[in-house]
Amino acid sequence: LPDLPMSSRQRHELALCIREAFNNIVRHARASVVNLRLELTDHKLFIRIQDNGRGFENGKSENGEHGLENMRARIGKVGGSFQCESHPGKGTILTFIVPVMPEEDDA
Repeated sequence: LPDLPMSSRQRHELALCIREAFNNIVRHARASVVNLRLELTDHKLFIRIQDNGRGFENGKSENGEHGLENMRARIGKVGGSFQCESHPGKGTILTFIVPVMPEEDDA
């Protein structure tokens, strides 16, 4: 990937989301395979994390945890979007979409 014009806030929020995603996979998914895909298209960075774990029913958090809601809020703060697709027994796909134009000056 080329150098990406992202603000420090965008990098920070995205890093926290990716860390949360992998933490959830380790703690909950029971996955044996995880794929990470990065794509740069139309001034947007797409990050897709897919696992072959146990999945879950979309819209339902486990044990009152709010990880997916937190990821959605974090990415929304920097002008991005978040998608989650999961089905019990069929794994999960998380997609983060972040604009690569600077949101604010890093100074």
